[in-house]
Amino acid sequence: EHLFGEQVCNSNGQHAPMFVTEGETDCITLVSMGLPAVAVTGARVIPDHRILHYSLSHCNVGVVYDRDKAGIEATAQIEEAILQHATSATPLRGTFAKIPHGMDINECWAKWGPSFIEYAWKELAALEKTHKTHTTEQ
Repeated sequence: EHLFGEQVCNSNGQHAPMFVTEGETDCITLVSMGLPAVAVTGARVIPDHRILHYSLSHCNVGVVYDRDKAGIEATAQIEEAILQHATSATPLRGTFAKIPHGMDINECWAKWGPSFIEYAWKELAALEKTHKTHTTEQ
């Protein structure tokens, strides 16, 4: 299994922070806002360990799955897979924690528009801040 958008991961060699979404449309929504994102094609899918390593090594990762039962359960599984297979990757727990239960990125964007975009950029800033801290410590 692959990551939707993996072809653009780390294309600049900087291993910038990245969001991982559940589903391609959530990924496209974030990318359309100018945010770095890739997608897993479903809550129960774990991409091949080589893809996780290639795409997410040395990155801070914010997992943004749907806030339903399947998505919440799958978040822990994908975070664990990232920790196991992506060298020096750091999943930042609690990314997009303010998404209400039962909703996803697209529903939040449709409901709150500009205020959701502002929130998404703050979430990226949190990933970047953590990334800079880890880079400085190394």
